[in-house]
Amino acid sequence: MENKLLKLSNTLLRSNQLKLLSIAKEKKGVFLDLGCSNGQFSLEFATKVGAKEIYGVDINELALAEAQKKGITVVKADLNNKIPLPSSFFNIILSNQTMEHLINPDNLLEEIHRLLKPDGYLYISVPNLCSLHNRLFILLGWQPTCISPSRKHLLKIPVFGYVGGGREHLTAFSPLAFKQMLNLYGFRIIEYYGSSFYPFRGGLGEFLSRFFPNLSVFQIAVAIKCQKENIMKNDGYRTTNKR
Repeated sequence: MENKLLKLSNTLLRSNQLKLLSIAKEKKGVFLDLGCSNGQFSLEFATKVGAKEIYGVDINELALAEAQKKGITVVKADLNNKIPLPSSFFNIILSNQTMEHLINPDNLLEEIHRLLKPDGYLYISVPNLCSLHNRLFILLGWQPTCISPSRKHLLKIPVFGYVGGGREHLTAFSPLAFKQMLNLYGFRIIEYYGSSFYPFRGGLGEFLSRFFPNLSVFQIAVAIKCQKENIMKNDGYRTTNKR
């Protein structure tokens, strides 16, 4: 069962990558992939947007070595902290399945805003806490698959067995919270999509995610950097100095 779940997880993740490629628009310039891993998808996405230069950031040295072999300019960095790259330098930034791994997602969004040029584009995707299967799991008293209470142990879900995908996820986002976070840090969302729809796969899954994005496995936002002034209004946001 665990092997089947791992295979399904990889299938869903690839489906999400293909969705990102399908919505990416050409915008020639300097491209940055935050959480680039071995750089394979970085190259695919950079080709689709027509990037002239490709940068990748990750904390995994072995993965970065593979990305560098592909011609990507790599930087080792912990995305919970400041990223050692120049401000207002990038035209397009991609963050795919990265923010949920961070203890400090606020820092990532602050850094993305700093790194992007004025009117630069952000493509960002995270798991959906409110997906159909997570809602059903919660109704049954089960743990949502996108986040785990343990960093050390895989917890067993009845029927499904041990589901380990969420063990490395430190943060979870509902669609509303995801959009609010982007707005708070100076991004105007121009497109929002759902991607993958468990337990349905293939064309049916993508059809359902298109019409019911709030129930999809993943959520994707395309956003433009704008000025932070007038963003933090009293409409559901509250700023705190606590860390």
